[in-house]
Amino acid sequence: LDFYYKNILSQKKRAKTQNKTHIVVEIDENLEELSINKGCRLIAGQYEDGTNIIFKTDEDTVLNNVKICYLMTIFISRNKNIEYNSRYQLISSIFSKIIAKNNVEVQKFNSSNNLFSILGEDQNFLTQNERNMDFADFGFMISSPVLRIGQSDRTISVELTFDSKSIRNLTDLIIDISNNSQLSEEEVFYKVFSKAFNIQYTTVNGWENIEHYDFLIPDDWSTRKLTIILNINKVKPAFSCFDNSVHKRSLSTHHPIIEFTLNQNSFYNSYAFINGMQLNRIDLNI
Repeated sequence: LDFYYKNILSQKKRAKTQNKTHIVVEIDENLEELSINKGCRLIAGQYEDGTNIIFKTDEDTVLNNVKICYLMTIFISRNKNIEYNSRYQLISSIFSKIIAKNNVEVQKFNSSNNLFSILGEDQNFLTQNERNMDFADFGFMISSPVLRIGQSDRTISVELTFDSKSIRNLTDLIIDISNNSQLSEEEVFYKVFSKAFNIQYTTVNGWENIEHYDFLIPDDWSTRKLTIILNINKVKPAFSCFDNSVHKRSLSTHHPIIEFTLNQNSFYNSYAFINGMQLNRIDLNI
């Protein structure tokens, strides 16, 4: 057979296919990093005759003690079952879920049988017991020394100036809904923005809610301005400077803050309308 296959047919034996595997390495916790060069020989056990099983690394590797210390996921819902009277596929909700907030929780998750959807999943039309994600917190903050306001009847005008493209995109959305519904453009604007935010400000005891505010439709859209009027009664406490120990935010400011968080319980999610808008200027009038 050797003569027939090798000499007559001129066949040759296949070369051996090298085994490949992945290795898990845990280095000394006191080392900042450890370099392993390509071709480094690793002992991976022994054959029956007692000789070592040798593997070689196929690339240069630098190891360190970095560990996963935070796991979360987010989902942006564009649910087709919600009719917004728009030809655009509007964002209906944004959900998020924190799986682990530190290294200890990550290790507990890894050693458990818990599961989570890595890209999140739509929570609309699920019951409270079925939901496994929360509404995500989105918004912005304004910090300024002019907000050092005492306890009185206070009216604060927050004037936001955007670029032209942003205003065109916003008006296109509003006009589109108006054309496909029985509402005027002013009524659409009111439905979108009258309850667009949950607003609060810093006080000596923490955060205080601002329940009364008006989001004004521009008389002239060419000014590219949207204005929010905050009305704060004199029974509400005075503004105070930000204090991380009191207000529990990781911020580098020493002035009072107003925080605007998107309200995702309204029918029209305002994120669908202001997402991507480019802000040029903010003016505060008190």
